[in-house]
Amino acid sequence: MDDKTGGPAFPIDIKELERVYTGMTLLDYFAGQAMQICTITDHKNAAVWCYNRAKVMIKEGEELK
Repeated sequence: MDDKTGGPAFPIDIKELERVYTGMTLLDYFAGQAMQICTITDHKNAAVWCYNRAKVMIKEGEELK
C-alpha cells in the first residue's frame, strides 16, 4: 500500500466521463465506525480521536498480513 489511508474501503471502480470514482478510503470508513462509540462531545476532538483509532486499525491490519 502506497499511502496511509488504507486505500479504498470498497474497491470497485466506476469509470464515467474519464473519471474514476473509488469512494471513501479505508481510513475514512474506520473513522466513521469509531465515531459510533465515541463519547467526546467536542466535535474537533471527537474527529481527531476517531481518525487516530482508524490509523491504529490500519497499522495493525498491515502488521497482521
